[in-house]
Amino acid sequence: MFKVADVSSAQGANIAGIIAENDAVIVKVTEGNYYINPNWKEQVRQSLAAGKRVGLYHYMHGGVDPVEQAKYFINEVGVFAQNDTIPLILDFENSNRLDSNGNRIYPELTGQEVKPFNDYIENQTGKKVWMYLGAGDVNGGYYDWTNLGITDNPLWLAGYPLFDGQKDNYDDEVAAKGDRLYFNQLKHWSTVTMWQWSSTPYDKSVLYGDVNTWDALSKRSAEHAQDAVDVQPNVQPVSPDYDENSAIDKFKDGGNVFYLQGAMTIQDVKQLDDGTWVVRVDELETDFDWNYNGIPTVLLDNLTTRVRDFNPGDQVVFKELYNHGTIDKYDKRYNVIGIYYMQGKYLVWYDADKAYDHY
Repeated sequence: MFKVADVSSAQGANIAGIIAENDAVIVKVTEGNYYINPNWKEQVRQSLAAGKRVGLYHYMHGGVDPVEQAKYFINEVGVFAQNDTIPLILDFENSNRLDSNGNRIYPELTGQEVKPFNDYIENQTGKKVWMYLGAGDVNGGYYDWTNLGITDNPLWLAGYPLFDGQKDNYDDEVAAKGDRLYFNQLKHWSTVTMWQWSSTPYDKSVLYGDVNTWDALSKRSAEHAQDAVDVQPNVQPVSPDYDENSAIDKFKDGGNVFYLQGAMTIQDVKQLDDGTWVVRVDELETDFDWNYNGIPTVLLDNLTTRVRDFNPGDQVVFKELYNHGTIDKYDKRYNVIGIYYMQGKYLVWYDADKAYDHY
């Protein structure tokens, strides 16, 4: 059984206890076009460091342009959208928030919001969005999901048996109750990918499959996965007596998570043929090639000038959005790691040992 928890800011930054009880953790990242979970990066970091699978979700609001919400979500998720083990998920449920007069703050969702949101995400990332829906929204008849064109997307169904909170673990009794209450009358979808069966003391789900099922439903399309797949850094092969217990192995053992938070000194600055300005820094440099190892200035903050101007000798750091994440590519032949930035727009290769020491 593959157990899954989902968390938001309500669980706080330290979710070690939840992580220990589950095989995967799904983290709320954004809501509408205005809210970001202040704990999401730390929650993801802890989960990946523990070797668990991670999912990321957006909570949709009615009355707000769905494509604008999709962009808001993707911009915050950043490089995690390129990770083939991290699903992107849409939480579709009506907000019950009221204003001071007792009126809904956000209009009721119509269902028409879903496909534009999903289409944007899929076009940008190559991933099919997982749909989180309450059992009533699937089986109740209000939303015609078949004609709305999203029933090929994985379904994460929420429905709590009458004894919600009275059982700590999913078992045959819980499964039978789910069949009777929800699955035997399932509409629109032919199968359920995951069931959120309890909300006490935190949201608990079970995935119908294993880690291979999770990964298969999380990966990018073949077209997107091929982006820059053949690009290799222009460096010399490493020595034949290269240490197999390398930084690459340490990164892998740590869940492929990287942190590049220290200050760096610019050695040189160059504009590439495509117009991108990049810098060279010794702190992360391998045998250097501007096209493969130059760091785009758009990823950096200048500590020396505090303005968007970069010169040799300036001290720089990665912006918070880009100073951590998961590694996208390894090449042990050259002892380098490759990281995609800005939804795959840039691929930069770093010396693995220097990157590990730069933690």
